[in-house]
Order: sequence, then C-alpha cells, then structure tokens
Amino acid sequence: MATSSIRRFSRQCDLSSVSPERLTLFLSPYAGYLASRGFILPEPGVGLDEKNYQSLLDILMTPNADVPCGLVDSIYCVSEVANPESMYELLDEASACGISIDGNSELSPIDVAIQVWLHDKSIIEHKHAEHYLIKPCTFVYFQADKKSDHSFIDLSANTLKALEHNLDEWFQSRQYGQGCRVFCYPKEDGIWFSVWHGAPYGHERCIDHDEPSCVCHHQERYDVLIYQPATGELQIDADTTVEREIYRKLFGRHLFSDDHHFPGTAIYTLEPLRRDGERSLVCADIDGIEWLRLYKIQFCWGNHIKSTETFESDNVFVALQRGDVVIPHSARITGGCFLIKFVDSKIPRTAEVRPSNIIRYQLDSDCETFEHFLRRRGFALFGYLLLLIQFDFLLNILQCMDSLIPDGLA
Repeated sequence: MATSSIRRFSRQCDLSSVSPERLTLFLSPYAGYLASRGFILPEPGVGLDEKNYQSLLDILMTPNADVPCGLVDSIYCVSEVANPESMYELLDEASACGISIDGNSELSPIDVAIQVWLHDKSIIEHKHAEHYLIKPCTFVYFQADKKSDHSFIDLSANTLKALEHNLDEWFQSRQYGQGCRVFCYPKEDGIWFSVWHGAPYGHERCIDHDEPSCVCHHQERYDVLIYQPATGELQIDADTTVEREIYRKLFGRHLFSDDHHFPGTAIYTLEPLRRDGERSLVCADIDGIEWLRLYKIQFCWGNHIKSTETFESDNVFVALQRGDVVIPHSARITGGCFLIKFVDSKIPRTAEVRPSNIIRYQLDSDCETFEHFLRRRGFALFGYLLLLIQFDFLLNILQCMDSLIPDGLA
C-alpha cells in the first residue's frame, strides 16, 4: 500500500485548500472507516473548521491496517497529479471532455485534481500512469516482420480492453493478483503504453498497535512499451523475460492480429566500434546531441565456456590509441556504454547497448535521439538490412528496365 502518499497528501495546507463540500464528497465512500477512527464527515453544506481539519489530518497521517485500499488508491492518484504542471493539463482535459471546473484564480492543483476525479476518475488515473513513462529503464527491442504493414495499428477502446483482459488472465495465472490496466499515449516519437499490474505476493514488516506485524499484499508495477510505426520496433521495459515475451505476443495479437508480428530477431550490433573505430561515434549530423564518448566496452570469448573482459576509461578510443587496450578480432563485443551530452541538458547522461536487442537509458526520453544516432552509424541492423533491401529492389528495377530496351538501342 502506498501509505506514504497519504502522508504527503495529508499536509494541512493541502486539505484546507480543497473546498469542504468537495473534500466531503471525495471522502464519503470511506465514511465508515473515518467514523471508526473518530471522525464524522459533515453534512452537505456544512464547512470544516480548524479542529475538523486537524482531526482528519491526524487520521490520514496515521493509517492503520484497516485503511481501505480504495482510499489509499484515490489519494495516491490525486496526490501524484496535484502539481502546477499537471493542473493546467487537467484543466485542458476537463474542457475537452465538457467537465465544468468551479472556481477561477483561487483554484489549487489539488482542488482541480479532486474536481476532475469526482467527475471522471479515469482522467486522473490516465494522467497518473503517464508519470511512469519518465524513469530510468531498460528497453528490450523487438523488430516486426519485414513483410508486415508497420503503419497500421488498432488502438480502439475495444482492442485495448481485450488486451487488458488477456494480460490480466496471464498475470493472475502467474499469481500476480487481479487487475491490469493499459494506458495509451500517442506521441510524436512513437506510441507509448503504460501497463499497470500487480507483482508476486510479498510480505512487508510493519508496526501495528506498538507490536511487530506483517502486511501481505501484491505490490504495483508499471511497465513501459513504445511502438515505432516508422521502423516497426516494439520497445519493452519489464522486469522479467517471461513478461517481455507475453507482451511481445499479446501486443502482436491485439494490435496487428498476429502473435508472431514481433519475432524477436536481432536488432543492434556493436561491430561498428571495431570496424570504423572512432568514426563510429561521429554525431555532428544528429540533432539533439552535442558530443558522445564510449567509456566502457565488454568482450566475450568462447561458446560453451565463456570468458568476459570489461575495460572502462574516460574515453575508450583514447585508451586504444595509447595501446592501453585492444579490441580483439576473436572476441564478440557484448556491451558498450556511451556518455552523451544532449543539447538540452547541462549534465551528460548514459546509455548502454547490449546486443542483440537491449538498451539501458538513464532517461527513457533519450531513446529517440540516441536510436537515430545508432541507425545513422550502422549500429542498428534493421537500418542496414533496409538499405540492402532497397538496393536489391532498385537493382531489380534496373535489370527489368534493361530487358525492355531493344538491342539496337542498348
């Protein structure tokens, strides 16, 4: 349970900035729990005085084992979006949905969030889930079948509901608990998905009535997936291999009517580091990147008995020039870590590539720019294969044209 969010929400300044009528409506489903803790919600039209706010604050600041999950969830979602930036987005969303927001310049972020929640809580849930799209993550990449149409994708409400249903069945079969939600966010750099689900049953030590106790529950998880229509790539950030596999299968099934739409072939290679040397890091033609360096490289030898070696330096290619390290021809390059200075950031960030389809980002918002660099410099196998396919296609056209020219004119 996210009881820490109750405490963050329950500062008196937050509570008092919500109109008493709306705060009463927001808490009314949990009137029984509050009454058991000694707080009686006021009748409609009756305000809250300083003593009422303090009493309510004390209860919410000290949730016990009987606190309703619904109360925790509602406060958790509302508190996460109760900030100035989200407030203006919620106002725009409310206007688009025909929701009238009471008040004007005196509105606080939490008052707006509660008003929207009371009208349509799915808007708050959607905005809350969007916050989990910006985090450190490890994307595993799956390339769609080259013969498939990458541009068409079924994002209808019925499709997403069917996807949720199948995912929920799978998570329940794995003892992850019931309840799965899929949130979709079409953006300029791809179609983003946030998947909310439970985790395996866990035990957490706690103190209950001054005695050691234990709380048993399914923790919540948010996984992130991105689909790139231009390249047909599906990027998945999930905890386990089996979760990535079920996402690969079910997203193919429901969005493209094909369980094997994403067959899982290799996408990335680090061979340009060996083949092109420091030229592989040229980024002057990449919008958004100021400079880029390789600071760690890993090699692997052998098949049945593997041996690995990792070399780390402020600049690996400077170390190569000095002879501190060599890239052996008999070894596979199994990892490379890059330090990237993005134009919009004062502090460089990192990205790690592990062939054939894993990239770890410090911020997942870096993926579009960095992947553009990888395609330009030949690290993306799909881009290389696409060029070969295009070349072969043009060659066939030229051959066909040549066969149509009369011999006397050839």
